[in-house]
Amino acid sequence: QGYVHFLSREDGSFLARAATDGSAIVSTPLVAGSNLIFQTQAGTVTAIAVE
Repeated sequence: QGYVHFLSREDGSFLARAATDGSAIVSTPLVAGSNLIFQTQAGTVTAIAVE
């Protein structure tokens, strides 16, 4: 818990990892443009720019 992992669409290999507030993600991640938005169990709403 506490991280979002990004994997390659082509082969599933590891691409990147981003830290959250340390609690589990409780919402379905939403893609909005180039952002990934989700809410954690602690109530934090996070947007990560995906390149």
